[in-house]
Formats: sequence, C-alpha cells, structure tokens
Amino acid sequence: MHFAPEAIPAEIPTHIRRFISITGIQPWRNRWKTIDRQLAENELLFKLISERFQTELALREVLEFRRQTNRLPWPPKTAEQHRALSFVTMASLVHQRLSTQGKKRLKGMLIHGLDFNYGLAPLVFEMLVATHLMQNEYEVNFHDIESDGRFDFLAEKNGVLLEVECKFISADIGRKIHQRRLYELSNALKPTLTENANRASGGLIVRVIINNRLTGEKRQHNAILNSITEAFSSKNRTARSESCTVEISSFELENSPFVRDESLTVSQQLLESYLSDELGIDNKNVFILMRPGDHPCVVVIESKKRDAVLKSITRQLKKSAKSQLSGKRPGMIWCYLADLTEKQLRQLADRQSEGTGLQFAVTEIFSSRPHLHTLAFSCEGSVRVQTTTAGHQRQTSVQESGGLYTFANSNHPDSERKDLRVFSRT
Repeated sequence: MHFAPEAIPAEIPTHIRRFISITGIQPWRNRWKTIDRQLAENELLFKLISERFQTELALREVLEFRRQTNRLPWPPKTAEQHRALSFVTMASLVHQRLSTQGKKRLKGMLIHGLDFNYGLAPLVFEMLVATHLMQNEYEVNFHDIESDGRFDFLAEKNGVLLEVECKFISADIGRKIHQRRLYELSNALKPTLTENANRASGGLIVRVIINNRLTGEKRQHNAILNSITEAFSSKNRTARSESCTVEISSFELENSPFVRDESLTVSQQLLESYLSDELGIDNKNVFILMRPGDHPCVVVIESKKRDAVLKSITRQLKKSAKSQLSGKRPGMIWCYLADLTEKQLRQLADRQSEGTGLQFAVTEIFSSRPHLHTLAFSCEGSVRVQTTTAGHQRQTSVQESGGLYTFANSNHPDSERKDLRVFSRT
C-alpha cells in the first residue's frame, strides 16, 4: 500500500474515532487505570512511566482536552501529543487498507501492547518506519501484520524489493541496573533516606556499589537498606557488606540548582549538568529524593561489573538479521534505542576505540550477515512547530527530527542501487 501519511488537522477527529473503534475504549481505560495505580504505589516511577507509555498518556490528554473544549489541541501542546496523533492517524489509515486477517492481527497487536511492559512503543516505531518509507515513495506491504511472517515490511520501489525489519531495543539491554529495578529500589529506600536527608545541613549524595546485578528481590533491597542505615550511623559514613558498599557525602546547597521554594522548579537538563560538572556524577542510574522544604538526596547506584550494552545490541541485531530476514532479497534493520537521548546516541556513534564504537558493531554485523544491506539506529527526537504566513493565511506544521545514524553495507551486491537508499549515506 502507498498513501500520503499526513496528519491533516480536519481529519484527525475521524482518525481518532476509527482508531479507538479498533479495540474499543475499554483496553485503553484498563491501561490508564494500571498506570495510575503504579504511580500511586511509587511516585518515583513517574519518569519511567511517562517515557515508556507516552503514547497512551498523551492520547488520554488529547481525549480529555477534546471532552472539555470540543476541539483538538492543535498544534499539539507537547511533543508526546504530536507523536500520539501521528501514530493514531497512521494506524487508522493502515487499518482501512488491510485485509480482514490483517485488521484482526493489528487489533491483537494493539491489545497486546496495552498490556505489555513497553506498551505501544514498538508498534508506534513500526508505524514511524512505514511513514518514512511511504514518504520516500516506497510501496509498503505490511508483511508481518498480513501474514504473521518474519520481517515487518516488504518495500518496493521501481521494481526493487527490500525486506525491512524494525527492532525496538530497550536501553536497559546489557546493563546491570535496569530502570524499573532502580525505581523499585528507590521506593524501598525512600523513608530512611528522606529522614536522614532532613537532618543534614545541606544536600546528601549516597553512592551504592553492588557486586553484580540489581534484582527485584526484597532480600537484596533489604540488604542495601541495612548497609545505608549502617553508613549513616558510622563516623566515616561508609559501610561494606557482602551485598554492597555504601559511601555518603554532603554538598552545599548554595549556588546549586536544588531549590527549597515551591514556586521554583528545576529542569532535568540543569540537574544533569550540575550533577556531572559540580558533583562528578555522570551516571544513568540516579534518582533524586526532594520535595519542597526537604533537603535533596542524590542516590547513585553502580555495579562493580561492567555493562555490555553494545555487545548485547550487536548480538540481538545479528540474531534478527539471521532469523527475521529471508536472505533472498536485500535486507534492512532499523533499530530504535529506547530511553536513549540524542546526546547518548551521538556518544555511542562517536566512539572510535576498537570494540566500543557503533561503527565497530556495524562492521561485525555486516561481516556475519552479508545479505543485510542497511542498518539504521535512531532514538527519540525533538518536535518543532513552525508557523508560516502566505498572504492572509497562516499555516502551522509540526515536524519531528532526531538522532539517526545509517550505515550501508559496501560489500552488498546491490550496494550502489539508488532505489535501496532509504536514507542518505552517513
């Protein structure tokens, strides 16, 4: 199929209605109820949930806005709303053109996504890839949805066929400390940390170094809590046990972005810069306990064992290229690295040392999977709203751009075919 995958404002209400009718509203209500319950149980999960279920939450915002105002938020109020409306529009347009079997399969994928740890994000990514292909004049066959087959899309342009597989990979892959485990631990530590932080004259930094992997076991969490309690009681504010090592230090609040006035807010970017530049904390596994009137407590969880992120990504992509792509046609894998910022993706791509850079991983994958024509890596981008005036008419356009790195296999027999260049070469 091929069509203009555009979210025209006047048509969006119809697409929303058609989209919701695919599953009915109840699975969505169940998801929203689950999210609210999880946040009520642990408010520190807010960042994780808002990232992983941004489409579900943004659609609820859109529906609530329409209920209150009888109109849609256009241009979208947030980047998340833009992505949600783009997904809803694309899914609605695709659903209309699918076979009866394909429509049933798409419905099942939506229902599964609304009951899955990563929500609809993998399906949202697939629709984004299909949008890109169509915008570049490819005829797109939704191979996986229509036939429950191996690869996701069979893309055709000028008689040339390309197998496309979409790979959604968590940023937790290869890491000793997963984000959900981190926030589960934070909930267990919160009472003790908050109590001790409020006794301090300034801010506190609590470093916890575990031996290997952070699990969800209460026994491990209790052992870490006991070590923290012991460290607060000791003169040198350190504690060592079989489970972990704890080190506690203080920092001055003056000239820091941490504020105690309820009217002030602290941006995430400012916090990250302060932690890195002033406190020497450049770690993904950080959570901060602070409420208006409280002293801030910065908690850093580390592992003695090194992460193997790139190695794990390489292993997954090699497996996908072997099992998902037929090898009979040129193949492309577009990999989305969830929870990764543009800066982090750029750092991954910029590494030049052997064995640690993205180029090294790509070379290894192409070497072992010669039928693979193109590899692409992307992450969540930024949304830009632009208003132009022509005469007496104003037009508003919303576009998303973000980190994208593409690699073409120079040894592939069809490496020079322009019809297979989904992206410009980098």
